[in-house]
Amino acid sequence: MNKIVLVDMDGVIAEFDQAWIKAYYSYYPEKTLPINKSKCGCYFEHPVWSDPTTNLEMYKVLYNYLNLFYILDPIPNALRSIKEMEKCGYTIFFCSHPTVENSTCASDKYEWLKKHFGLEYAKKLILTQDKTVIYGDYLIDDKVIIDGVNKNPSWKHLLFKTPYNSCICGYLHDKNLFTWENWKDFF
Repeated sequence: MNKIVLVDMDGVIAEFDQAWIKAYYSYYPEKTLPINKSKCGCYFEHPVWSDPTTNLEMYKVLYNYLNLFYILDPIPNALRSIKEMEKCGYTIFFCSHPTVENSTCASDKYEWLKKHFGLEYAKKLILTQDKTVIYGDYLIDDKVIIDGVNKNPSWKHLLFKTPYNSCICGYLHDKNLFTWENWKDFF
């Protein structure tokens, strides 16, 4: 049986930060986005934009931006690497955690996969609120800690390198950072 690789979408195959910035400027064209590149931190606090007085308000407004998850650009080399994985005998599924607050999020993810990867890949999308209950051998995800009801998921977590997680990995755990350029080193 082929090994099953579960691949997250936002931040792993789809460039989330640039879409967030586009959404920000469509809501706040007169403001400058508060970027602090020296900071890094936890998932979805997006510390690169750390202005504690506006983060929560911005998060609520921007995360509910209609079609936000459809306007994402593909991350370079993701499609090529996924096709190479399949040629090497791995079975690929996309495993994503949709936000229920954004009314277009789930459909955006299907449509995004159809647009950038094709219909056959869109058919391999698993949407779940808890990735720990999904069976696979590997999970490629940018989130540092994947928690859920299953404390011992079947998959090995391969942490995908992003600006927000690359500076905290050394002292949180010993996982190497996965990229589309070095994926063969992990299998």
